[in-house]
Amino acid sequence: MGVYRLYTGADGESHIDELKPQDHPELREIQTTSGIRLQEFAAKQFIDWHPAPRRQWVIILSGELEIGLGPP
Repeated sequence: MGVYRLYTGADGESHIDELKPQDHPELREIQTTSGIRLQEFAAKQFIDWHPAPRRQWVIILSGELEIGLGPP
């Protein structure tokens, strides 16, 4: 299982970091939330770029997710 953080850097570009749960104790603690939504997508569905409206968790139960970022 991988845990990744996607964020906008000071340069205004998208960045991704892989997080190691052993290095972040808060990842092992219960987190509060204001809501939860379950969603199912058809295979090979493409969703064009958009900024996330808020900080959010994406948990993949089955299948895979491909995220494209700007140039490195």
